[in-house]
Amino acid sequence: FKANNPIRLDSYIGQETDILIEAISKRSDDHYTGRSSQNNLVTVPKDGLNPGDMVRVRLTGRRGATLTGIPVPSCAANVA
Repeated sequence: FKANNPIRLDSYIGQETDILIEAISKRSDDHYTGRSSQNNLVTVPKDGLNPGDMVRVRLTGRRGATLTGIPVPSCAANVA
């Protein structure tokens, strides 16, 4: 089957994964795209991120063969 099979991609929604931020999204200047360890393309809001950053994200949806997500706050950020 195809690597970007919609059923397979849908199975990732709701999970958390680490991605490497690569570049500004082609669809929005307010988002970056990155790749997961499974080589899936993931789009996230910029929110202080930079290309080269490794970021933990929660996958929230899918648009075609691209997953969408939001950064998950790190444990260190939650420590007072």
